[in-house]
Amino acid sequence: MTVVIPRAIRRGRHLAGVLLAVTSVATIAGVGGLGYWSYTHPSVTAPISAGQSANAAQALQQISGRWVGEVQQAGYGSWTADVTFRSDGAGTFSGEGAFPTLGCRATYNLVRIDRSGIDLIERITEQAPNGQCLDPVYVTLQANPDGTLDYRSTSNSSIEFQGRLTKQG
Repeated sequence: MTVVIPRAIRRGRHLAGVLLAVTSVATIAGVGGLGYWSYTHPSVTAPISAGQSANAAQALQQISGRWVGEVQQAGYGSWTADVTFRSDGAGTFSGEGAFPTLGCRATYNLVRIDRSGIDLIERITEQAPNGQCLDPVYVTLQANPDGTLDYRSTSNSSIEFQGRLTKQG
């Protein structure tokens, strides 16, 4: 027995397949666009969700406070970082930094917390007259057993800097 599927139904299946493909592409583009938008908009915060461990909140509490130290930048030399991070213990995080040697100021937004450290986006809020401070910069913080804080970063132009900060007060 031969089953003949009417042409209108066959076109409907084709149309459904096309719509499914278009919807999939739009969804993927939307998710990618949201990630890009979150990266480029410094007001976006990343509070700790109920699904994250208490270790994440503890890590944010551990880095809360004012930290100062020298940062080495390849091909440039060193500059002073004076940064302050705040966390309420429930996942709300904020940070700001001053770089007096460079003449710049910045804010920090939380991106991710994992075993390798705390990842932030640094956005320049006050630029030096010569425009030497890069924006944005991806920063990783790592607490050390001796109570210091490693500050490592790579900007969009792949210029790397690193330093060790000491907690003040």
